Amino acid sequence: MPFYNVRMKKITRIAPILLAALALGSAASGQDRNPKLEAVLHHGRAFAGSSASYSVQLIEKEGLIQVANYASRDARNRIKDAIFAARCLINYSPTQFTAVATRYLEPSSSAYYSEVLVTAKEITSLSVGTSTLEDLIKNAAVIDIGPQDNQTSILNKYLTVAEKQMSESNFWEAEQVVDAALRAVGTAPPDQSRLTQDMLNLADGLDARGDLERAERVLKRVLDVRAQNGNLDDADAERTINHLTDLYVSDKRYGDAVEMLNRLMSNPALSQSANPRAYANNLERLAVCHYKSKNYDQALTELTQVVALRRQNAGEYSTALALALEELGDTYQAQGQTARARDNYKAAHAIYDHAVVSRSRAEKMDYQNYYAHVKQLDVKMGKTQ
Repeated sequence: MPFYNVRMKKITRIAPILLAALALGSAASGQDRNPKLEAVLHHGRAFAGSSASYSVQLIEKEGLIQVANYASRDARNRIKDAIFAARCLINYSPTQFTAVATRYLEPSSSAYYSEVLVTAKEITSLSVGTSTLEDLIKNAAVIDIGPQDNQTSILNKYLTVAEKQMSESNFWEAEQVVDAALRAVGTAPPDQSRLTQDMLNLADGLDARGDLERAERVLKRVLDVRAQNGNLDDADAERTINHLTDLYVSDKRYGDAVEMLNRLMSNPALSQSANPRAYANNLERLAVCHYKSKNYDQALTELTQVVALRRQNAGEYSTALALALEELGDTYQAQGQTARARDNYKAAHAIYDHAVVSRSRAEKMDYQNYYAHVKQLDVKMGKTQ
């Protein structure tokens, strides 16, 4: 499929060298180009008079326009033309786009470019008059990638734009930027702390807005990215696994949760011998899923093992052990074994009683947290009498 040349009244083929260069800069293969959207830009005379050739792709809900041979080096002209091109596409199909990125390829290499991101919200604000063209030009999100950039700096430039979108509660737009960042770098660099935090904040924002499907997608992407570099056993990974498990449980998708947790527990880096803490955490989550799905025998077996692991690795007075004992008590109670349930509730209560007065930083619990736990236990023990 040929690229459009805006100086011509008809579509013409461009030189094979330029076609190859554009293909190298593409986020997807040439077959993913969208001739219909290219025709929309051609009809709207986007980039008119700029000597430019362009192609268009639709990736999820982001339009990607790749522009070659754009004559002007003036940043304002580039931003203005990017806004006009985005308006052409978004007005043509408002529900199809969350954002449109216009990527101006450098003649020396398609790996270098200047990318202007325009959101559908910005085009709407321009249309209804709450923003002016000057406002959009002044506040445009521009990502410049050159020979000085490496994998980490490219990622960080995209993440800066994503963070700005999240600060304005534009979580769907931010997701498109994060996806673009991952496409741009291919494989995430070893230091993924900023990427992980941004993706977790993105999942939180999507979850809070009731978009569980996209929150799940982001969290699964976090695990995939971290698995590539073997980073599944730190606090960020724990937060990700916990959030994803909670999403599945709240939606009663226990099978999906069990599948995910079993896959994690089969990872050698998260095995009982290699990482007993992570193994116990995932086994406890697995037990909760089995409890919620009324598979009490399986939950009982797993929680009994969790209690043993907590005692062995965290000590007799850890609040993690108290929580596991309470969950074990709940499982016995569900099976009608009230005496055993009460014994476990009492053991958990004793740990909390110790923690609230302990001077050990590792064991100490603040009073409000203590009160909430023991109040809940008192109610449960009252039911076992």
